[in-house]
Amino acid sequence: MSTALGANLPVELLDAIAILGVPARVAIIRHLASAGAQTRGQLAESLGVQPGTVQKNLEVLRAAGVIVAGPLDYSDGAHHRIEYRLVRSVAQEMQQRLVSGLGL
Repeated sequence: MSTALGANLPVELLDAIAILGVPARVAIIRHLASAGAQTRGQLAESLGVQPGTVQKNLEVLRAAGVIVAGPLDYSDGAHHRIEYRLVRSVAQEMQQRLVSGLGL
């Protein structure tokens, strides 16, 4: 009798794989780690992808708590752009879940 491949894997490992198993998300995390806070447009330009692709992945990363979003602070109040920041502690925790879950 066969079981589903992931049936015996820890939930924490499966969650980490779901988040980090997408190359675009890893690229976003790496870029934010090195460059600091960025807008969606800046990320898209830096990574050479469409803003929509970045947006979809930002939503997943934000829901997982890996990044946070906040408005840019403009003194004139005329701009309403959002910048994204990496939450290093959460990213490191996710990395540790992956390493632990793989038994490394």
